Amino acid sequence: MLNLNAEVDPTQEANVDLIKKVHQVNGNTPPALLPKNTWESLQRRPFSKVTDDHYLRQHLVKVSSWCILTQEVADILGRFLQGKSVIEVFAGTGYIAHHLRLAAGLTRREYRAYDNYSTHKEHRGIRYPGVTQKNAFQAPIKSADVVIMTWPAYAANHAERIVKKMRHGQYLIYNGEGYGGCTGNDAFHDYLDSHFLPLNNKNEALYDVHAQHAHIRDQWTIWRKRR
Repeated sequence: MLNLNAEVDPTQEANVDLIKKVHQVNGNTPPALLPKNTWESLQRRPFSKVTDDHYLRQHLVKVSSWCILTQEVADILGRFLQGKSVIEVFAGTGYIAHHLRLAAGLTRREYRAYDNYSTHKEHRGIRYPGVTQKNAFQAPIKSADVVIMTWPAYAANHAERIVKKMRHGQYLIYNGEGYGGCTGNDAFHDYLDSHFLPLNNKNEALYDVHAQHAHIRDQWTIWRKRR
C-alpha cells in the first residue's frame, strides 16, 4: 500500500492528492480517468519520497488496467468507436470497457468484454460490471467491427490466436509493447505487420496524448486487417 503520509516536497502536495484520487474505488465504479498532464505530474514526482513507481503500477493493475488510459485517449477512441460493434478480449477488471463504453455511448450489448482470468491473477479480486467471464477464444470475434486487446500475456500465443481469428476489414485497437517487449510473442507482431495496416493519423494522435508508466514502452494503436 502507498504511504501517502510520507514526507514530501511541499511543491508536490497536489500530486499526493492526485495519487489518492487515482486509487479511489467506489463500490462497482472504476477510478476516474485522468488527463495526460496529471499522469506526467505523477511521474515527475520523486517517488522515493512516497513509494516506488513499480508498486504504484502494481496497485493500479489491480484496480484499473495494465496500461494507462488517459482522458484524451478515451476521447479519441470513443469517437472512433461510435456506431460500431466492439469486442474486448482479455478485459481484466473491466476498467477500460467501462470508460470506453461511456466515451463511445455504447451499451454492453454493443460493446462486449470477455475474460476468464486464467492468466493475470491480479484481476481476480476487483471486477467491475460488464465483463463476461468466458474464454476470449470463444468470443464471436468475427461478429464485431472492432476488437480491443490490451496487454496480452507475455511470450504466449494468445494475441496471435485472436488476430488470426479476425476477418478482413475488421479493426484492432491494441495497447502493448512491440517486438522484444512484455506483451504477446514475435509471431503476433509478425502477423500484425504482414496482415494489418496501421491507421497512422489516428496512431499519431494517440501517441501525443498517451502516458506511460516508468520503464514501460506501450502504445495505443489502431490497425485494420487487410488480408
